[in-house]
Amino acid sequence: MKNKKIHNQHLLEKMPVPECAMGFTRAQVEQMFGLFMHNFDEWMSGQTTVLCTGKEYDHAKNQYVAARCAGCTEKPGGHGGVYYIDDVHRFILGLPIID
Repeated sequence: MKNKKIHNQHLLEKMPVPECAMGFTRAQVEQMFGLFMHNFDEWMSGQTTVLCTGKEYDHAKNQYVAARCAGCTEKPGGHGGVYYIDDVHRFILGLPIID
């Protein structure tokens, strides 16, 4: 079976850097997809996102510490809901959801 050529690969080169260490913020995704945001929301329906609180758990210290990215600690409460980078890339490339 031939590999399906991905026609949107060039779009990944123009992607912004995620504002959060865990992925893209809602504001970033809305800016990237604009009028097509509803398509992304439908595609993401039922998928896992991550909640950025501005803190992460340090197992060695057995406590929460400030998150790795400066943007997380500059915003009270962190970034909120964040989309995994791989999910955003898969949507752009027209690939199916992976559960």
